[in-house]
Amino acid sequence: MSLLTTWLLEAAMILGMDAKAHAGSVAPVRAGRGAHITAPAGKSLKILIVTDAWSPQVNGVVRTLEVLGRELTARGHQVRYATAENHTTLPLPTYPEIRLALFPRQTILDAIEGFAPDAIHIATEGTMGLSARAICLERGLRFTTSFHTRFP
Repeated sequence: MSLLTTWLLEAAMILGMDAKAHAGSVAPVRAGRGAHITAPAGKSLKILIVTDAWSPQVNGVVRTLEVLGRELTARGHQVRYATAENHTTLPLPTYPEIRLALFPRQTILDAIEGFAPDAIHIATEGTMGLSARAICLERGLRFTTSFHTRFP
């Protein structure tokens, strides 16, 4: 199991704790090498991954998120992605291969309400990620984030 998969599963379990104690907070979670984290016995997690980086882009973030989804699915979890697909987009300045979605809020709300995820992971800091973060904070939804690329 990859370290990112281990981290996400552990974070999802932590997020299952008391909502008032963890709402809107992001606590660092570190899993040691070889740690085996699983959902509570017999429980399949529904995980929503929000990302600005997705196909047709070919980069490390997209590949990592694809592998993460496959690993989680292979372990019996349900994974959905909220991406910039089907949005009007603009190229990210200085990195035109990444297209930023314009006004993605409703799509993210629809994904959250329709899928009712146990865990929300915000994988990027673009318009999709920022909109998801704002929604989670407004609604008191717990979420995790990760940092992949330092843009100037």
